[in-house]
Amino acid sequence: MFKKLFGSDDSDLNLTNKDFLAKIKEGDAILIDVRTREEFNEGHIPGAVNIDFYEDYVENISNYDKERKYLLYCRSGSRSYSALKIMKNQGFQNVSHLDSGIIGWDQTLVNSD
Repeated sequence: MFKKLFGSDDSDLNLTNKDFLAKIKEGDAILIDVRTREEFNEGHIPGAVNIDFYEDYVENISNYDKERKYLLYCRSGSRSYSALKIMKNQGFQNVSHLDSGIIGWDQTLVNSD
């Protein structure tokens, strides 16, 4: 989908539920929910930090270590993809996002091993 829209293949950046969960389980990524504080408080993936995309996101994310691994998500995947692009433009190298957003998040995957 993003290849058609943006003319590049970002499939390694756009993760499915299963791949996103696998990256979370690796334990070395910072999980960031870019939704509003209200959305975050309604429910979020355990371990996530909330950095609201609409509230000084560029300034806030610039304080993070560019060498770390980051996993982003939002409601539907749109904001997190935009946040990912901002991070890439700032020099962050290892950033991915949940393509379907939290509305597509399959909680049952978390408990199935």
